[in-house]
Amino acid sequence: MNYKVVLSMLLVAMVVLVGCGQTSSNVEIEQKESSKKNTVQVITPPVLIKDGVTQEGDQKAIEDAQKFVTEKSTTAEGELGMNVVEIVSIDGGKPSKYAFFQVLENRSNNELSNVEMYFTITNKLTQKVIYNNERVFLSKEDYGIVKPNEAVPFKVAIPDEEGITKGITPQDYTFEWEVTNADIK
Repeated sequence: MNYKVVLSMLLVAMVVLVGCGQTSSNVEIEQKESSKKNTVQVITPPVLIKDGVTQEGDQKAIEDAQKFVTEKSTTAEGELGMNVVEIVSIDGGKPSKYAFFQVLENRSNNELSNVEMYFTITNKLTQKVIYNNERVFLSKEDYGIVKPNEAVPFKVAIPDEEGITKGITPQDYTFEWEVTNADIK
């Protein structure tokens, strides 16, 4: 009889523990779902579409950008963020063979177009400044309107003198940027 009481108590304890575990699991699911509501969608700007089709290399880079923004972005709500996703090759290779594939992330509550920004990009290994306060302009015609919780990709050419190889990544560079002007709606 004593062993039945112990077995019953063990059974009750297991039910309680399993029940507690399920509550914790529900909280995780709710947190994952609520974070999905705040995801930023990477859009395909008109400049990356030729004859109604996004080019294969650009399509892959856009998919990589979406994954990067979803998993690694630290841009807070109410802010603009810039993320350098990867280095991509440029079709035709003129004036450069490679470019930084970046996204401007709009977590503000405003629509943006005609965005003007300035970049300074430095090679961490050589300390060479490859762009010093260089202007980048994302026109409404080429990049569209970036709505809240959207990100627009763009490329910044890498000078051939950088000698880009497969082992070089955006982490080998320091990026400083500032948005200086934009049409805000």
